Amino acid sequence: GQSHRSPPPSPPPHNNDSLKRKRDDEPSLPQQRKRLTHAHGAKTESSHTCAAQHENGLETNESKVISNVDGGTSLQEHNLVTNPTAQQHQSNNTEEDPYAKLIRNLRNIFRLSHNIRYPSGEILSYVTPFRMAETLIKWMNALYFMNYQGRGGAAPAIYEMVDLTACIGGNVLEFGKAYAKVTCMELNHESYMCLRHNVHAYALANKVRATNENSMQWLFDARRPRFERDTGVFFDPPWGGREYNDRDTIPDLTMMDSEQKEYGVYDILRRCFDLRASIVCIKLPYNFECDQFRQRGLARTFEMRYNKCVYVVAFPQRWNTPRR
Repeated sequence: GQSHRSPPPSPPPHNNDSLKRKRDDEPSLPQQRKRLTHAHGAKTESSHTCAAQHENGLETNESKVISNVDGGTSLQEHNLVTNPTAQQHQSNNTEEDPYAKLIRNLRNIFRLSHNIRYPSGEILSYVTPFRMAETLIKWMNALYFMNYQGRGGAAPAIYEMVDLTACIGGNVLEFGKAYAKVTCMELNHESYMCLRHNVHAYALANKVRATNENSMQWLFDARRPRFERDTGVFFDPPWGGREYNDRDTIPDLTMMDSEQKEYGVYDILRRCFDLRASIVCIKLPYNFECDQFRQRGLARTFEMRYNKCVYVVAFPQRWNTPRR
């Protein structure tokens, strides 16, 4: 016969409401997967964030110890900046540091950005990014080999590089990796302190000799002996501030010695060749009158343009055999 089982009792009304709320609050399958992925990768994501801050130079000064290369002189005493925090550059939203973007992207300028020291954000706008410095070195090496091959002896190669305008080491650090010996000078004391620190941070102290002096005084010293071996010279004369961009052409740029005597680009180039430099590289603004090099008959030049810069590599008109 028929079953006399009574139907199961219906759940209380409040249980239905409770279940409905639970279903409404329960995340959808994609949301569950998202949460699961987030929970699984939370530690990794946090680590990547820290690493990104580390590479971009955004960690706090207190979070790391800077090795002291000057026997006890503290960072605060020289008012130098070492990877300032992001909060320092976001504290004033209405008037952001015009160089904050450079600081946030420090890893695009220096390979070891987490341990680089610089006196101000503005200085970074004058520094050659390491990738450009690498390209410049490859270009110089190729030109050097091309112009000196077939002169007898071993394959020609640059042995020493002299940087007359070292700043905080944008080019110096790459020169130190590429060549056996680097001599560099920086006049500004704060920039020089940063330069010394950065050279040590790159473990190049055994190859790079940095001094805090006027490079024009050093170069034009009447007692200056001729350069030895295959020596190259690099310099980046002051461009005269941002006003250089408003000029149609720039016929010359000058640097001064300690007695305020001015030396133009061509004076410096001639002096380098007098001292038997085998190659000279000059970083100039894009609107510099580079034709003057050939018109003056001072050098054979090759040009490479990059953004608002032009790099001029010059060889003496009368080729001198590099000494070994």
